[in-house]
Amino acid sequence: GHFFEFCPVGCTIPKPRRFPMAARTGYHPAMELTILGASGAWPAPGGAANGFLVRTGGYHLVLDFGMAVLPNLQRYLPHEQIDAIFISHEHWDHCLDLYPLFLARFFRPDPLPPLPVLAPAGVFDRIAAMEDEEGAVEIRKSFEFREVEPGVGFEVGPFAVRTSLLPHWVPNLGVRLEAEDTALAYTGDTGTSRDIETLAREADVLIAEASWLDGQDEGRDPYHLTARQAGIHAVGANVGRLVLSHFWPTNDREVSREQAAEVWEGPLTLAEEGLVLEVV
Repeated sequence: GHFFEFCPVGCTIPKPRRFPMAARTGYHPAMELTILGASGAWPAPGGAANGFLVRTGGYHLVLDFGMAVLPNLQRYLPHEQIDAIFISHEHWDHCLDLYPLFLARFFRPDPLPPLPVLAPAGVFDRIAAMEDEEGAVEIRKSFEFREVEPGVGFEVGPFAVRTSLLPHWVPNLGVRLEAEDTALAYTGDTGTSRDIETLAREADVLIAEASWLDGQDEGRDPYHLTARQAGIHAVGANVGRLVLSHFWPTNDREVSREQAAEVWEGPLTLAEEGLVLEVV
């Protein structure tokens, strides 16, 4: 299918066309979500930074690829079987393990076709900076970097994808994945914004960053959420389930759960490495 359908500034983003799934044998409409990492900034002990494996109809898409995501991914899927990667933004805790993934692909005896990496501007430059000029050329051969413009709807494999620019220090794309009648939304890193609720409206699952506990955001730039703010946005979007992620490694995640639950009364899950959820 076509990957990009550009929209002029100020126009209404149409709902992306759905991938025709009827001909795919063995297809099940539910997405399966595996948590590969849930820490922000750096991995908690034994953990990894943000990363999520989303599977449907035999297709494997990874959302973000932060520190230590690659070793966790390989517990569930050989890296050669990744079909595409979506990176929300260029900060290391969301893209660093693209570099060891490049090495794994580069040193494989049998060459692999370039792996699509969909990301906002800046991600390729971050990864390429880890190599010299010749190495950067090899990275370009290993990955097919596709720059995603904010607000653009496109298709990747069985997924219809919508993005939204959410507030952060660098361009950060929140993303919504749809397959048949199932929808999953993911914020990446973001401050509070009504655009979160627009993107996640009535999604079956919202993965929302919850970096801070109450009070920890005071005096800081408004580019991360508290768990309570994540809960407020889940209420506003009327989602089916809220999954909290991107926890500051030294914070007590159970306190994050308690603070989110004070405003969000629906199903609530703490992202934890190895957790598998059916998105239905």
